[in-house]
Amino acid sequence: MRLQGPAAVLLVTFLSSCGSPDGGGSFEQSGSAGGPAEPIAATFACGPTRVDATFVEESLRLATEGRSYGLQRAISASGARYTGETESGPIEFWNKGREATLTIGDRTYPTCREVRDHASEDSKVYVARGNEPGWLLHADGAQLVLEIDYGATKIEAPTPEKTQAANGFTYTATNNQHQVVVEVRHNPCVAPSGVPLRDTVTVRVGDRTLRGCGGGPLSDG
Repeated sequence: MRLQGPAAVLLVTFLSSCGSPDGGGSFEQSGSAGGPAEPIAATFACGPTRVDATFVEESLRLATEGRSYGLQRAISASGARYTGETESGPIEFWNKGREATLTIGDRTYPTCREVRDHASEDSKVYVARGNEPGWLLHADGAQLVLEIDYGATKIEAPTPEKTQAANGFTYTATNNQHQVVVEVRHNPCVAPSGVPLRDTVTVRVGDRTLRGCGGGPLSDG
């Protein structure tokens, strides 16, 4: 995850001033000269379940499986622990470095691991997502993977073709069952987590049209 923003330096810090020996840490924020800290957005994969996390001061907003939850920072011996209440019972998200545990009511999810949320020079992966129905897209020069209906349907296609278009680009990928066309336009878009991203994304597969957001978080720089 690339941390951006000229008004604040967003740091992934160690658990203590000396750092932890295994490199574990949690998402921490610092503002500029007494100003408020900027939000940190991250995406986690808890097994097949995608979770959008937005860390803001002492609170956390989670968006997953079509629902959004507000949590508050709680006491923990290590990492960053957030808790709250839902209709299903207590919710807890315990973040330690690039991994976390998530429990909602009596359901404990598989270990959550951070995934890249945008294209970068080292990953060359473009990520986009949307809600209603929940969908998630990963695309690079070798493969396009589209998960629809919160992971119930998964489409994989090799070697997507990327073509430049007005104010953006288009991916086209085909397998023996589907053709997927992804139109990316560089227009600001608010992600399901509430975080503004750089791109508006439209995905067409068969007779379905999916709309959402992609690219990295907006930056003033």
